[in-house]
Amino acid sequence: MTHEILHQNITALATHHLQATTHTLQGDISSHTVGPATVSFKQLSAFLDAVKSIDRSQIDKIFVGTSQMKIRVSVAANCKLHPKDPPPKKGTKRGRNEPVDDLAEKVKHIVQPQIEQLKNLATDTELLDSSIYEAASLTMQRLLYNLKGPDGQQLIESWALSAVTGNGSQVPQWATGPKGIILMLRFAPGLPVPLALLRRIMAASFYDGILTVTRDIQSDSDTLPLTDEGIVSERAGQVSMRMFAQIGVVNGLGPSHPPQPTAKQ
Repeated sequence: MTHEILHQNITALATHHLQATTHTLQGDISSHTVGPATVSFKQLSAFLDAVKSIDRSQIDKIFVGTSQMKIRVSVAANCKLHPKDPPPKKGTKRGRNEPVDDLAEKVKHIVQPQIEQLKNLATDTELLDSSIYEAASLTMQRLLYNLKGPDGQQLIESWALSAVTGNGSQVPQWATGPKGIILMLRFAPGLPVPLALLRRIMAASFYDGILTVTRDIQSDSDTLPLTDEGIVSERAGQVSMRMFAQIGVVNGLGPSHPPQPTAKQ
């Protein structure tokens, strides 16, 4: 399939699933600017599946980022993917006699205290099922450990967790359930986020959440601060994208439960 034909097909899919309004093809990169300032996980997941149905080789070459205060989705047809981990040697089990991954341990020690704080702040009636806290911890660990840009860049500027424990104004409008843990994070301005990898990391929780560039979603500079580099990028016109997701029971299937952080994705 030529780049032109692929671009035409993806243009139709982006228009239908993401309400994209502007479409450009530069070399092998097909880019599509989303009309609304907020796009849901359901829309993004439908778009990923639709692209996979016409050319499954492109699924890991789809990136989401920002351009001129808008969300932009791009497909880089000739993007070189990072090589996968080599298979374990015959007769050995992965993990046995291997040194502890210092980064994975460091990430765990960063995330787990935040989970414990949520538990400690909850009353007996507000306490969530233990599996939801565990799923939130593993999801956040995997995001910090595995979610990198095309050249291995760190994508997460800042993150925070909060709990919703019942109906009322505290439950976000986009959330489908009254209880769960809300995961909030800010992406580094100007860096593309690999969309299929993000979906794999979020697992079942990619069902319930949004990406946004608006300023009126729950969050402020104190909750999700920018790094010094991020501040410079925003002043130069690169807006940062934020993600909000609910970790909780999804359609009665139980909490999302991603696997442990791994060295490569």
